[in-house]
Amino acid sequence: MKIAVDLRCLLPRNYSGVGWYTINLLKSLFKLDQKNQYILFFNQFKNLRKDLPTFDFPNVKQIVSHIPNKFLTLSGRFLDFPKIDHLIPDRIDVFFIPLFKISPVSNNCKKVITCHDLSFEYFPKFFPFRDRIFNKLGPKFETRKSDHIIAVSHSTFEDLLRLYNVSPDKVSVIHEGVEDRFRPIDDHEYLEKVQKKYSLPHKFILFLGNLDLRKNFLGLLEAYEKLRKGLDVRLVLAGQPSWGYEEKNPKSKIQNPKLKDDIQLIGYVDERDKPALYNLASIFCFPSFYEGFGLPPLEAMACGTPVVTSNNSSLPEIVEDAGLMINPYDTDEFGQTMETLIRDESLRNKLKEKGLSQAEKFRWDETARKTLEVFEKVANH
Repeated sequence: MKIAVDLRCLLPRNYSGVGWYTINLLKSLFKLDQKNQYILFFNQFKNLRKDLPTFDFPNVKQIVSHIPNKFLTLSGRFLDFPKIDHLIPDRIDVFFIPLFKISPVSNNCKKVITCHDLSFEYFPKFFPFRDRIFNKLGPKFETRKSDHIIAVSHSTFEDLLRLYNVSPDKVSVIHEGVEDRFRPIDDHEYLEKVQKKYSLPHKFILFLGNLDLRKNFLGLLEAYEKLRKGLDVRLVLAGQPSWGYEEKNPKSKIQNPKLKDDIQLIGYVDERDKPALYNLASIFCFPSFYEGFGLPPLEAMACGTPVVTSNNSSLPEIVEDAGLMINPYDTDEFGQTMETLIRDESLRNKLKEKGLSQAEKFRWDETARKTLEVFEKVANH
């Protein structure tokens, strides 16, 4: 079987959740499957070959196309052309698209897509105008044109059925995994090195993720402002500003003379440092309004860091009783929950043990095994 993988989601090479899902899935998939042949399809008008990830497996090769992606998107949506499997010399049995891309395929090629979330249907205001246009044109259209859909959570599965009227037989729920590098770290010299690198305080609450409005980091700032008066604990925000950040101007709140000494914006964190960052944090807070899966809380639990997260979308499914759930719209409740967890060492220890056990349920090798089963089932149908 020849399986093509659309890796346009990996350019430019500054990965967020979907990018890391794709990289980790493929690494595990290629280790598992030495029988089938994989063709990695990249398309970028500019020559960005130096930015492409490499996979050193004998049954994996790359194909690079240089058609403008805007042309591929618009032509694919309105003309159903070009068929992207025809851009590859080999005859493809299954084309796998890890992120919604308008990608027409020929009749003799099956198409499998991954749906990470439908947040744009619930919260269009959190997306720039260009993305809102694509979200009207693309995702629902692609679910209809696909032979099978992988949903990364039961929450996303239910959204597909409810919002897009997709048949349940057409969808498989396959959870993401957590990498082995996310674990408790006993190397105090290494932890101290990372602490100095980012000038981290001794005791802090951590938020890690893109600073976009859907992640509700503004609610976190408000909740922290309420709890900080009675506690000696700082707040560290790790992530890159996203769309809407400047409009809301959170820096004005952070630079408030009453808060500026207690809140740190450390920006983008080197992937190699993330496990240490989780280990150094007293607690991890992730008050998102909506998540299709919610990888950061899972990574935090795998590192033994107590988690406070929202009681919506996929987050209760991923965290279960291994973390504390809050209403992301209620900053009073949110602040009180963080304060309780900071003050109660026995509760933190209890959640640490529960979190470590919960994280063991999510492994990339299992994600790869189930994904390969989908490819085989679709190809033979």
